[in-house]
Amino acid sequence: MFQYIVRRILQFIPVFLGVTLLLFLTANFLPGADPIQLKMGEKAIDPATKARLLKDLGLDRPWYAQYGDYLSSLSPIHIEYYDGSTATDDSKQPKDTFPQTGKVALVIPRVSGPFPEDGAINVTNSWGKVVTRGASGRWRLGNLAIEFDPPDLGTSIYNGRRVTDILGETYPYTVRLAICAIIVEIIVGIGAGVISATKKGSFLDVLVTLSTSILVALPVFWLGIMLQYAFGIWLKDLTGARFYLPPTGASGEFASWVYLILPAITLAAVSTAYAARIMRSQLLEVIGQDYIRTAYAKGLSRRKVLWGHAMKNAMIPVVTFIGLDFGAMLSGAILTETVYNWPGVGYTIYRAIVGRDFPIVYGGVTVILFAVMFVNLLVDVSYAFLDPRIRFGGGEQ
Repeated sequence: MFQYIVRRILQFIPVFLGVTLLLFLTANFLPGADPIQLKMGEKAIDPATKARLLKDLGLDRPWYAQYGDYLSSLSPIHIEYYDGSTATDDSKQPKDTFPQTGKVALVIPRVSGPFPEDGAINVTNSWGKVVTRGASGRWRLGNLAIEFDPPDLGTSIYNGRRVTDILGETYPYTVRLAICAIIVEIIVGIGAGVISATKKGSFLDVLVTLSTSILVALPVFWLGIMLQYAFGIWLKDLTGARFYLPPTGASGEFASWVYLILPAITLAAVSTAYAARIMRSQLLEVIGQDYIRTAYAKGLSRRKVLWGHAMKNAMIPVVTFIGLDFGAMLSGAILTETVYNWPGVGYTIYRAIVGRDFPIVYGGVTVILFAVMFVNLLVDVSYAFLDPRIRFGGGEQ
């Protein structure tokens, strides 16, 4: 199992490099994505001034050098070599800044100055940008320092705030919405699929099949608008024009969760229909297997056969779908969050796209990439617990 997890993590590296490279090239070569002009807005800018700003931002260098610095800013771990010389006294540089003078082994930056004892310091890199090192800690190996820093996703063009701070405020809202939606999908989707499979040909089976067919055809944004119309206008005499559940509200620690129910239902509606269909088809297929008939022949009850034998094998495709769907929900439900004005990362990215605030867009996509890769890893690992025949990294492999 451990070997499999390591292999899967290593497989994420080319995916991460491919996505970040695409983002970086888009940021540099997409028409209208000029960071200098975006910052200036409609104002004309003098070519000499623009050239100076490009140099100050390090954008006058080759794209591959900029991409290397972009990856370095995303990394939480950096290695520096402090040569122990006396720090350069330059009043124009920030306090405790050590100018970078070269490279060690062509990879590790060499910093002129003594080894820092404690706390974060500012280091001027090879193209003149001041970066913080050791904000989250530092390990010493001789003159080598392994320094830990929070990833730097850049700064918003319009409000000047750090993208990590903006996403740190909005992403918890997306996580809460995704958790509520996936709970609805698991309970309703799997439950409906099991009922439909075990009651094949009955009224309940027809009802589930018809309901899932309708839900699959409904656009998410239309369903969200209709739910708001129903609770806010059509039933306004009963709900007081509120479009959250329960319309009377809640008190205490659950007061904020009433606003999540309708968005969660909207977000989970289509996925719940698919989960019910997959659960029904897989369970019907498993029930027809020889080992199920053998279990009945041994005298096991219907409940034990269903939950002890059939469900585990039937759940593997369902877990795959729900896991990938959960990763997609963590990516930010742009339509649902926009319809309900939910302040999650999807709504934040949508506003950034409209306002052409590209650092927020690229930072948000980077965070989403990590979330999706992590969820995919959990889904793959869960297979071994659902089906005893599946083992990762075993002797036969």
